[in-house]
Amino acid sequence: MAAEWTQFVGWLHAEARNDAEAVRVQVETGEQADAVDSGPLGDRAAADNLRTGLTGLPADQRDAEGTQEYRQALVVAPG
Repeated sequence: MAAEWTQFVGWLHAEARNDAEAVRVQVETGEQADAVDSGPLGDRAAADNLRTGLTGLPADQRDAEGTQEYRQALVVAPG
């Protein structure tokens, strides 16, 4: 439950475009999920962390060929 709450806080930071704090909180979510052996929550936290990072990039960098692999991974990622 605590990991899910932490994830929610991370989503709020991401929505407010507090990207550095959103990433920090999503990493914490992953650590909490690992501590209670919650694979699905950890996977979702990792995907959210990646989404936040890509969203925070300028469009030319976000859509660059070098990020294509990450964007494709998010298509099948949970969450």
